[in-house]
Amino acid sequence: MTRTIEPRCPATHIAPVHHLRSVDGQALQRRWRWFLNLATPELEGVELSLWRSDAGVDFFWPPTPGRAAFYRALQRFPGYALRDKFEFRWSAQRMPAQGRLLELGPGRGHFRRHLPPELDWTGVQEGPPGIEHWDVACCFQVLEHLPDPLEALSSLTRGLRPGGEVFLGLPMGDGWLGRARDLVLDAPPHHLTRWTEKGARALVRSAGLEWLESARTPLESWERPLAAMAEHAPRTETDFGGGLLRVLAQARAALRGPRSAEVQGVTLVLRARVPVRPG
Repeated sequence: MTRTIEPRCPATHIAPVHHLRSVDGQALQRRWRWFLNLATPELEGVELSLWRSDAGVDFFWPPTPGRAAFYRALQRFPGYALRDKFEFRWSAQRMPAQGRLLELGPGRGHFRRHLPPELDWTGVQEGPPGIEHWDVACCFQVLEHLPDPLEALSSLTRGLRPGGEVFLGLPMGDGWLGRARDLVLDAPPHHLTRWTEKGARALVRSAGLEWLESARTPLESWERPLAAMAEHAPRTETDFGGGLLRVLAQARAALRGPRSAEVQGVTLVLRARVPVRPG
């Protein structure tokens, strides 16, 4: 007999969850093709739905992550993997001068270039190696792509020494991204979860970590076109008739408008640590 797996909160595994809406997988596939000319066979025949956790996370169920070919195609787009970001600079300023650092999902290793040379950096694409006593662990723009963010974070930090620190970068669902609910980059097979600061705090707490500090990024240069396009992206099937040129023209006009200066960046970068037990 096939066992049905019930939706569960990505941040806590236990918080009550509520169904928000069903998601048309075929329509989502068409949007990926329309916006970025990307095939998404991951979505073929999948019955998706969007859920909300009381812990402060929206998530798609079942979790349907992108395959290697999908991410290789995305890497071809300029601006997808930037060398310099606010979250890199903010985190690097708080790093120890020496020690051992483990980064999950380092991509092309851009964060490493911000670190002091004395810091011993190791990058892994999946689960940490069988080495313990790391001083620092980090991942930027990674957890929202994974089927089980809590398990990934717990695994990442399991080998940290007491007092060892964790740095995370997560996209927040408020600001311009919150108005872009039909922007394909914030949907499967790319983003599987949508975060609030409340959800980030629940995730950190569930992984057994202490929250230390956080910062919200300013609107960075790579976000400006996406933020403007989010205002004008097609919302229904009939809206696709104008084509991408119409959306880009409206986006350019929005970037020149006064509201563009008021838009927040999308990323919350945070610092947490493994508690030091008395005695």
